[in-house]
Amino acid sequence: MFSSQVSSSSVDLEIEDAVAEVEFDCIVSDGDADAKYVIAIRLMSRFFASLPNFSVHQHQQAFTVKLKSRWPWFFLREQQLLLFFQYATHLATKWRNHLLSSTAELRLGDQSISINHLYSIIDNAKFTKIDHGLTKSDINPKDRQNFSSCVKLTSDDLFKILKDNVDTQRTLIYLQMLKMIIMAYVNKKTTIAARELAYLSVELNAHNLLYLILLVQQKQLPPQSLYIHTFSSQA
Repeated sequence: MFSSQVSSSSVDLEIEDAVAEVEFDCIVSDGDADAKYVIAIRLMSRFFASLPNFSVHQHQQAFTVKLKSRWPWFFLREQQLLLFFQYATHLATKWRNHLLSSTAELRLGDQSISINHLYSIIDNAKFTKIDHGLTKSDINPKDRQNFSSCVKLTSDDLFKILKDNVDTQRTLIYLQMLKMIIMAYVNKKTTIAARELAYLSVELNAHNLLYLILLVQQKQLPPQSLYIHTFSSQA
């Protein structure tokens, strides 16, 4: 497989208003977007890449969906042997880590997206922790897997402070997108219909999610297959 740590496990899924349990095998990899794993995923998905001597899709267990002809923007082929989704929690922490990076320069239009905006709020005597809920440990770039800080960075209280400052509007938008990622991929209370926000994620995730929806629509997989927050090595 694509990782030295791959496990196959039966996952019991519960979905809204359903009492039936569905059991299926889920292959999980903790590749964490390493370049060699991304290349392998692209090759197996035939996503702008192909294996010259190995037709992956020509397998008796491959999925086949009917694609709509008016979807010129959809780049996955009709036949897929495997579908790939990134570990949901890592999507959120990576988005956070870009903000905290000392080397990345983030801009939206003519305004910067900056961790300094958060430091200014924490250091501002006008605000207390009760107002924004942050500590400096929440924006420590060395703590790269701190998902709890992602939740704090998307609080309504912090958003209100950022919204009231004309200079922090782009940082607000960036953190609002982080909140959408959490809602789409991590939050267990998010309905399947609302998970279309997942399309804000990377192209591979969006294409695989849409392919999965087509499989459910065309009755090749049960609706419980769309319970994507369980697609992780900790599920």
